[in-house]
Amino acid sequence: MTTASMPKLTTLATSAFAACYKLSQFTIPATVSIIQPSTFLNCSALISLRIEGSTLKTLSAANAFAGTPLSVSTLTGNFGSIYVPASLYASYVAATNWKTYSARMVSY
Repeated sequence: MTTASMPKLTTLATSAFAACYKLSQFTIPATVSIIQPSTFLNCSALISLRIEGSTLKTLSAANAFAGTPLSVSTLTGNFGSIYVPASLYASYVAATNWKTYSARMVSY
């Protein structure tokens, strides 16, 4: 699996996509309200995350993207981007746990 979108989910479970080494793109649908810890842990190809919806998603722990190119601490030379709605950009950058990834955030 290299790309994924789950249009009916409300929660992304703990370690749901952990170690999906080929996953490079993921869209978090508007229906999701919570992203649990380690959801994308060690998804070493994840370079594009798009967040949809008009409300801020709860990121339960800052380690949701650890070991991915989205993580600021990952120095693989392959940096990813988290695309957030322009109307929520300031909220994501300031939100608990999300601010860990603020350097990777891009508004759309």
